[in-house]
Amino acid sequence: DSARRLGARAAQLEALPEPLTQTEKTALQTAADQFADRARQSVIENIRVDAFGPKTLAAQMAVSEKTLGRRLKEARELSPAAFIRSVRLSFARDLILLEKLDSVSVVAHAGFSSARHFAKLYKSEFSETPSETFRALSSS
Repeated sequence: DSARRLGARAAQLEALPEPLTQTEKTALQTAADQFADRARQSVIENIRVDAFGPKTLAAQMAVSEKTLGRRLKEARELSPAAFIRSVRLSFARDLILLEKLDSVSVVAHAGFSSARHFAKLYKSEFSETPSETFRALSSS
């Protein structure tokens, strides 16, 4: 129902004159998107905290865990734990691609407690291992 309303709202925005459309679209960069952006920033700021999870994120966002779950599901279609994992993995991939760190274990410890677990999650998220990403970078 929420997706249908947003779709209807987006269709209404497309029908508006161009100057209003951009303003409205910016405003429609919804509270959900803004919330997800703030949550992402909070995860990044706490990237080295192993115990950082949904409960801590909810506290930092000043919402209940249930509200956190609902809002992240609305904005990104992810549970809080999956959202945190996705942000951590994207951060790790950025470190590799920007050549900030030079080994899988160093990257893994910049947000994960186990290099093996990190590599498994990375492969499921990006369809390649962190080592393959490093190799592709060095061969280009």
